[in-house]
Amino acid sequence: MFDVLSKQQGTLDSKDVDQYVGIDFATNMIQKCLEKRDLLEARRSCSAQFQFYKMNGTQLDFPPDTFDAAFGLFSVLFFDDRSKGLAEMNRVVSKGGHVVVSGWCKDVEW
Repeated sequence: MFDVLSKQQGTLDSKDVDQYVGIDFATNMIQKCLEKRDLLEARRSCSAQFQFYKMNGTQLDFPPDTFDAAFGLFSVLFFDDRSKGLAEMNRVVSKGGHVVVSGWCKDVEW
Protein backbone atom coordinates (compact mmCIF):
# COMPACT_ATOMS: atom_id res chain seq x y z
CA MET A 1 0.00 0.00 0.00
CA PHE A 2 1.28 3.37 -0.98
CA ASP A 3 -0.15 6.17 1.18
CA VAL A 4 -0.44 9.87 0.64
CA LEU A 5 -1.70 12.59 2.95
CA SER A 6 -3.90 15.43 1.82
CA LYS A 7 -2.86 19.05 2.01
CA GLN A 8 -3.52 20.45 5.45
CA GLN A 9 -2.23 23.50 7.29
CA GLY A 10 0.05 22.59 10.16
CA THR A 11 2.23 19.58 10.81
CA LEU A 12 2.12 15.98 9.64
CA ASP A 13 1.08 14.82 13.09
CA SER A 14 -1.84 12.43 12.62
CA LYS A 15 -4.14 14.62 14.68
CA ASP A 16 -3.59 17.46 12.17
CA VAL A 17 -4.31 15.41 9.05
CA ASP A 18 -7.82 15.69 7.67
CA GLN A 19 -7.56 13.10 4.91
CA TYR A 20 -5.61 9.97 4.06
CA VAL A 21 -5.43 8.52 0.56
CA GLY A 22 -4.18 5.00 -0.02
CA ILE A 23 -3.48 3.20 -3.25
CA ASP A 24 -2.68 -0.38 -4.15
CA PHE A 25 -2.70 -2.40 -7.36
CA ALA A 26 -4.41 -5.35 -5.61
CA THR A 27 -8.17 -5.26 -5.21
CA ASN A 28 -8.07 -7.48 -2.11
CA MET A 29 -5.75 -5.01 -0.33
CA ILE A 30 -8.12 -2.15 -1.09
CA GLN A 31 -10.96 -4.23 0.36
CA LYS A 32 -8.99 -4.84 3.58
CA CYS A 33 -8.35 -1.12 3.89
CA LEU A 34 -12.03 -0.33 3.43
CA GLU A 35 -12.90 -2.81 6.18
CA LYS A 36 -10.41 -1.19 8.57
CA ARG A 37 -11.72 2.25 7.65
CA ASP A 38 -15.25 1.11 8.50
CA LEU A 39 -14.05 -0.11 11.92
CA LEU A 40 -12.38 3.24 12.66
CA GLU A 41 -15.50 5.12 11.63
CA ALA A 42 -17.72 2.85 13.73
CA ARG A 43 -15.52 3.46 16.78
CA ARG A 44 -15.29 7.15 15.96
CA SER A 45 -11.62 6.87 16.89
CA CYS A 46 -10.43 9.00 13.99
CA SER A 47 -11.95 12.12 12.47
CA ALA A 48 -9.88 12.00 9.26
CA GLN A 49 -11.41 10.88 5.99
CA PHE A 50 -9.96 7.81 4.27
CA GLN A 51 -10.04 7.16 0.53
CA PHE A 52 -8.59 4.15 -1.27
CA TYR A 53 -7.93 3.65 -4.96
CA LYS A 54 -6.75 0.78 -7.11
CA MET A 55 -3.80 2.32 -8.92
CA ASN A 56 -0.29 1.57 -10.12
CA GLY A 57 2.33 3.34 -7.99
CA THR A 58 4.42 4.09 -11.05
CA GLN A 59 1.57 5.90 -12.80
CA LEU A 60 -0.37 7.97 -10.27
CA ASP A 61 -3.66 9.57 -11.31
CA PHE A 62 -3.11 12.70 -9.23
CA PRO A 63 -2.00 16.15 -10.39
CA PRO A 64 1.40 17.50 -9.32
CA ASP A 65 1.67 19.01 -5.82
CA THR A 66 -1.50 17.30 -4.56
CA PHE A 67 -0.18 16.06 -1.21
CA ASP A 68 1.95 17.19 1.72
CA ALA A 69 3.51 13.77 2.18
CA ALA A 70 3.77 10.33 0.62
CA PHE A 71 4.75 7.11 2.35
CA GLY A 72 5.75 3.93 0.55
CA LEU A 73 6.04 1.40 3.34
CA PHE A 74 7.08 -1.95 1.88
CA SER A 75 5.52 -1.04 -1.47
CA VAL A 76 8.36 0.41 -3.52
CA LEU A 77 9.94 -3.04 -3.64
CA PHE A 78 7.05 -4.20 -5.81
CA PHE A 79 7.22 -1.40 -8.39
CA ASP A 80 8.10 -2.61 -11.88
CA ASP A 81 10.28 0.48 -12.23
CA ARG A 82 11.44 1.80 -8.85
CA SER A 83 12.92 4.99 -10.30
CA LYS A 84 9.63 5.82 -11.99
CA GLY A 85 7.65 5.05 -8.84
CA LEU A 86 9.86 7.26 -6.69
CA ALA A 87 9.63 10.04 -9.29
CA GLU A 88 5.83 9.75 -9.20
CA MET A 89 5.80 10.02 -5.42
CA ASN A 90 7.95 13.12 -5.65
CA ARG A 91 5.73 14.60 -8.38
CA VAL A 92 2.51 14.42 -6.36
CA VAL A 93 4.08 15.85 -3.17
CA SER A 94 4.24 19.62 -2.91
CA LYS A 95 7.55 21.47 -2.63
CA GLY A 96 8.82 21.20 0.93
CA GLY A 97 6.72 18.08 1.50
CA HIS A 98 7.93 14.67 2.64
CA VAL A 99 8.48 11.41 0.76
CA VAL A 100 9.24 8.44 2.99
CA VAL A 101 10.00 4.90 1.82
CA SER A 102 11.00 1.76 3.64
CA GLY A 103 11.45 -1.84 2.69
CA TRP A 104 13.64 -4.85 2.96
CA CYS A 105 15.82 -6.53 0.44
CA LYS A 106 19.44 -7.29 0.00
CA ASP A 107 21.28 -7.22 -3.27
CA VAL A 108 18.72 -4.88 -4.82
CA GLU A 109 19.86 -1.83 -6.71
CA TRP A 110 17.95 1.36 -5.84
